[in-house]
Amino acid sequence: MTRLVRDLRRRDEGTATIEVVGGLVAVALAVVCIMQFVWYVVAADAAAQAARDGARALSLGRPVQQAVERSLPGTLDARVTYPAPDTVKVTLDVRRVAGFPQIQVDRQVAMPRTGR
Repeated sequence: MTRLVRDLRRRDEGTATIEVVGGLVAVALAVVCIMQFVWYVVAADAAAQAARDGARALSLGRPVQQAVERSLPGTLDARVTYPAPDTVKVTLDVRRVAGFPQIQVDRQVAMPRTGR
């Protein structure tokens, strides 16, 4: 009987280590996915605000690129296009985390011209 118990214990010796390593890999993967999602949300919010500020500047006859750059955090660079005469479209690249594909966020805002 004691020999059977010893044999069973020997078979289980590495199981806990494997389970811990597997759990750590799962937690690390979840953290990386959450980080990518947070970067996406930050970029989407920044693009929306930058597009609004750019459209407002366009409607007032002010420099659009300058207004867009002022409204963005320092880590994001925007590409500004004008799909229509009174519309500003801002495109941002989302920061990539550990092997995720490159994602772009774009927001478009139209505002009637009121400036000179």
